[in-house]
Amino acid sequence: MEARLPRDKHNRAVNAINNILRLGYASHKSLESLVGFLSFCARVIPLGRPFLRQLFSFLQTLSQAPDTKRRLPLAVRTDLQWWLMFLHNWSGIRLIRPHRHHIHVYTDASGKKGIGGWHQNHAFSSSLPRRHFARHINWKEAYAILFTLAKWGESWKGYKITFMCDNSAIVDALNKTTIHGDAILPLQYILLTATLYDIEIDSCWLSSEENWIADALSRFDFKKLANLKLDTLFSLQGQEQDPVPALLKKLGDSFSMDLRKTLGPHTTQPGQSSSASQ
Repeated sequence: MEARLPRDKHNRAVNAINNILRLGYASHKSLESLVGFLSFCARVIPLGRPFLRQLFSFLQTLSQAPDTKRRLPLAVRTDLQWWLMFLHNWSGIRLIRPHRHHIHVYTDASGKKGIGGWHQNHAFSSSLPRRHFARHINWKEAYAILFTLAKWGESWKGYKITFMCDNSAIVDALNKTTIHGDAILPLQYILLTATLYDIEIDSCWLSSEENWIADALSRFDFKKLANLKLDTLFSLQGQEQDPVPALLKKLGDSFSMDLRKTLGPHTTQPGQSSSASQ
């Protein structure tokens, strides 16, 4: 079971991207044609879809003056460079696995405290740097999922992961592989990680009341876990090493990009993390 991108369409996409990057500007008509064709290619290269977000935004700007040519913003040129990298390194074949080991993972982010997540008897609870306190909650919820993949993704190779989340915007983002706003960056890294480890990702919404364990972990409410004797399930330990920079380095090495400074360093406060209870 596989989907293929024919060689002539592959070459057409590469040539179209190279042409618009060489020109350095675009009209509404030329960009609309390119975005439409890359959207078609994304049916075989699903990872490419989140790297169309900036192109769609620029296309909307151009629609206000369709006869005008404008220079490509840096964000648009960056996404087009990603597309070139995908096209040069992708085989043109998307394998479809009908059967995968399926697990559910629960994550949450609190407004100004931290992030938390768990599955089976594995859990984490980690603080966010103060400079990220002002970020939109969508970014924080996406970062919690990225942190989860950084921590456990390598052990999930070939799995199907359903992320259970009480943020409907992030649920839609994972299922549609795109989102408006700055949450697009952690979403891109989530999907890159899924590709690196051959993980199939989807998401389901559940209420905060149903997601109370992840909520308690994100708020460092370990007393709540202890009162219900869940502290015997999750072994609370001291400070753990932040897994995100190592993941970004691995992604950068795999996709020939330097990603280590794009999200900024992350800190974990002592006594506020948990690891697997074997």
